[in-house]
Amino acid sequence: MSKKSVISIRPASTEDAAAACFVVRESIRRICSPDYPSKTYMDEWLSNKTIENFTLWINCPDNWTFVAESNGTEQAQVVGVAMLTKNGTILLNYVLPEVLRQGVGKALLQAMEGTAEQNELPNLQAESTITAKAFYDRNGFLANDEPIY
Repeated sequence: MSKKSVISIRPASTEDAAAACFVVRESIRRICSPDYPSKTYMDEWLSNKTIENFTLWINCPDNWTFVAESNGTEQAQVVGVAMLTKNGTILLNYVLPEVLRQGVGKALLQAMEGTAEQNELPNLQAESTITAKAFYDRNGFLANDEPIY
């Protein structure tokens, strides 16, 4: 992400399924892999991360799905994706490795927190990876179990 890039967060649409799938798969492969070195485990984790499933997840009435776009080029690029269930569980919050630690994940988290507040959800919980645990700790989440993939 260039210094001139502006990140915007918006609800995901069906047209975002391929980009969202790419972001999550790249993040898992390139950011999470040091914490999950088993190829078998990684293959299992990635097995349901398909464009078809992202299309279903985006269209599911029980989820709110968001994308983060970088508007620093002629065409906006999806650089992050997040998903919150209507019961307050954060299922996804992934960013491309190129934008890691540049505020994209936090902006997505803030969008989910705002949605939770607007919909009067009493609290949020995150299904976190080992890799993301420190992110959630920094953002006020308390661990009640071990991180998962």
